[in-house]
Amino acid sequence: MSTLLNRYIWIFQTIQRRGRISFADLNREWKDASAVNPYGEDLNKKTFQNYCKGIAETFGAEIACDRKDGYSYYVAQDIDSGNNLIRWQYESLAVANMIGESRDLNDRIMFEDIPSGGEFLSNIIDAMREGVTVSITHKSFWHDEAATYEVAPYGLRVIERRWYMVGLNEFGKIRIWGLDRILDIDITEHHFERPKDFSLKEYFRDSYGAIVSDNDVPETVRLRVYGGQQDYLRTLPLHHSQRIAATEEGATVFEYRIRPTVDFRNRILALGPDAEVLSPASLRDEMRECISAMAARYSGKRRI
Repeated sequence: MSTLLNRYIWIFQTIQRRGRISFADLNREWKDASAVNPYGEDLNKKTFQNYCKGIAETFGAEIACDRKDGYSYYVAQDIDSGNNLIRWQYESLAVANMIGESRDLNDRIMFEDIPSGGEFLSNIIDAMREGVTVSITHKSFWHDEAATYEVAPYGLRVIERRWYMVGLNEFGKIRIWGLDRILDIDITEHHFERPKDFSLKEYFRDSYGAIVSDNDVPETVRLRVYGGQQDYLRTLPLHHSQRIAATEEGATVFEYRIRPTVDFRNRILALGPDAEVLSPASLRDEMRECISAMAARYSGKRRI
């Protein structure tokens, strides 16, 4: 991570942690911050003001000065929470900054690895920036042979440790490709214009994960959850539409507006016996059939 970004994050976090801080106190802490100021130099006032501008431009946050409170500095606007990319960038850099200051803890901090597909990210991002298509050789899990497609890349998303590209294929259909299934990629010279009204967030709005199927229309799903799983879902919702529909003795009923696709059904199954679909009836029936098939397999009655 660049020294400049390190300093942005240190300045922002120090002021945020202190609530309000004078420039003199900030300078004292700066002189002791060996990770960003290895030579213990004073913080120049003009340099500090440039850092504040850089924080605003990079992270959408504002550091202001209250002249009535002894010229103390404070966070007037937090990191742009409405921009997922900025928030992710800041949090990633902040964590990397903290770990960099505590290298002796490296073997005590673990992150989830994204196993594959990352080698194609730079190609796709370059194509998105230049507004040109990419030619990909893609091997689907559901087909024996690989196929080649020309795709206008509209966006990228990480879902459950896998990178996905959303784009328009040569037949005029928006599709999703897993980067871990791409065998080869080339950037073409064919220009395209992404529709101004296309939004990646809106495209996935009613989906749980990477499946956006025209065959599964959004429905209101009610899920009764028992035991400790209730707290897990309260603190980490399954979907942005999640709301608490009812609180019962020993259980909570959560409601979603979502496409009941196979990945969503699998996520419900991952909750085990602590989750029960209440509605719609069609989804409840599908879950019952799936659980019966699982029970038959475990009993040795079903092998396929």
